[in-house]
Amino acid sequence: MSARWERLAAPVEGTVACGPNRHRLRWQAGTLRALDHAGDGAIAARLGDDEPECLALCRRWARYRHDPRLLVLGPRHPGDAVGLGPELLERLRQDPAGDDDRAALLSLLALEPALQRRLQQQAAAGLAAPAGGPVPPVLEAATVGRLRPVLDRWAGRRDWEVTVGEPGTDPARPAAVRVGPEWLAEVWGNYLAVVAGHLVLAVLDADRGRTRVLAVAAPGRPPRPLRVRGPAPWRAVLDPADGS
Repeated sequence: MSARWERLAAPVEGTVACGPNRHRLRWQAGTLRALDHAGDGAIAARLGDDEPECLALCRRWARYRHDPRLLVLGPRHPGDAVGLGPELLERLRQDPAGDDDRAALLSLLALEPALQRRLQQQAAAGLAAPAGGPVPPVLEAATVGRLRPVLDRWAGRRDWEVTVGEPGTDPARPAAVRVGPEWLAEVWGNYLAVVAGHLVLAVLDADRGRTRVLAVAAPGRPPRPLRVRGPAPWRAVLDPADGS
């Protein structure tokens, strides 16, 4: 897939425990950086066991940012937080029988929600990359698992029929919704799933200030292109014919 999701994704910052302090991490254009340490990943590699935690997290991000397990283990909606406190993570690291790979992955899922979402976007974008190819089952399951809570908030609970394919709706089956494999990275990841009461099925043209999307106003209604103003929160919905 293209880098449209990155063009829509504004930089985000969070903090993490690093020794006795909390240090800032900043995601921008696909890269995580530690703002309170001089140097970059090359310095972190030389530090070895003395590597500060925030630099270690940046290194892990680079390693795991396309790992499909992030979509399996990561939160699916704002109320689905991953309960990983520092004590639990430390026990996982110190367990002689533990899985270091899994512990490293889970440490990324203990980051603040805005950073976690960017991480899931990168994993989803990597899986959606082959143009015209089959949708990987893990991406399909992750998309369905994140779209259904969105649909419940948008139009109430019902027996939603969610599929991944050519974006669209079915007037004969109002509960049927279809989105493309890019939906998780481009729409959900950029807080574009519902804008001014419209369910967004796809991004058509990506621009952080004014973006053209394919959206539906109510279940079973046909999708139509709309322009929205951003970045998130995306509040204004404009008709494409509106030249303002």
